[in-house]
Amino acid sequence: MSNIQQLFSIPVYKKNLQGIDVSSFRSRVLELLDIDSYGDHISVAGMKDASTINTYGIECHMQNWEETNQLVNAINPCIAEYWKELNYHPNIKPYIQEMWATISRKAGYVPSHFHGPTPITAVYYLDKTEGSGDLIIQHPLEALLGSQPINFPFDEFEQRMKIQQGDLIMFPGYIRHKTERNVSDDIRISIGMNIASRGEYVASQWNQV
Repeated sequence: MSNIQQLFSIPVYKKNLQGIDVSSFRSRVLELLDIDSYGDHISVAGMKDASTINTYGIECHMQNWEETNQLVNAINPCIAEYWKELNYHPNIKPYIQEMWATISRKAGYVPSHFHGPTPITAVYYLDKTEGSGDLIIQHPLEALLGSQPINFPFDEFEQRMKIQQGDLIMFPGYIRHKTERNVSDDIRISIGMNIASRGEYVASQWNQV
């Protein structure tokens, strides 16, 4: 019998949303991501070229588009399911606060970042082929663990998630993440989302006072 117990873990949500017609949504996203029209001002922070660009600076409320209705209707029950799994407070209700698109062409990638203090970060893969780059989830205690004399390679603080087109991924907003470089000739289009909440509650730390 082991003397060791694993006390903490982080549930990550993954579901492939099948049977959704996203053709009109894809068409509008591609129009918005026209590099010739918008140029470098929508490049991801830290990128020096237009191999990866996003719409956050010009359009981060795609959840309000008519073309997005079917997708949003499919995502909302998943958010509710994940909210309950995370044991987040039932008196506050989650909703999609922001939604934007990121496109990575060949050699493009998204650098490490996080969405805190957003309760949940979500991403839906609108276009994703083999070789276009998977999602990398980074350990939330990476900075602290990196200072400890742990005997394994530093890259074990990261976990690669194999992604397919149509996948919806959700994880807590404090989790750092990034993408692999796109080594294919195809584009990768991901739809990022910040999941916020409405309502009031007393934080759990004050319940103990």
